[in-house]
Amino acid sequence: MEAVSKTRKNLRGEYERRAVRGGVGAVKNGANGMMLLESAADITSKKNRFEFAKSSGLCVYPALKADWDLFGAVSFSYEILESIEKPEDRSMKDFAEDMELLRSAWREKLDKAVLY
Repeated sequence: MEAVSKTRKNLRGEYERRAVRGGVGAVKNGANGMMLLESAADITSKKNRFEFAKSSGLCVYPALKADWDLFGAVSFSYEILESIEKPEDRSMKDFAEDMELLRSAWREKLDKAVLY
């Protein structure tokens, strides 16, 4: 029991010390070229969540539900458009706000006609 506890403690410590990468991601609809932009303080977790939902056939994005049902989960993919490592001195809340500003900048760069 003690060995399991130490292993969990070590794994938790490694997780907490890992470099966090925030950024902007896009859920892309390959059938019609539309995309949904999202930001996150941990963009890899967002991508993993998408991949899990896709493998389960579940749509976790209400804005995509109609197209998800029409074209199927296989039509969608996830791309990390930009990622930035979180500075150690930045709080997660402030970093998440920074990533939202980055998402807004990406919205300005892209053609509005292809955004959900």
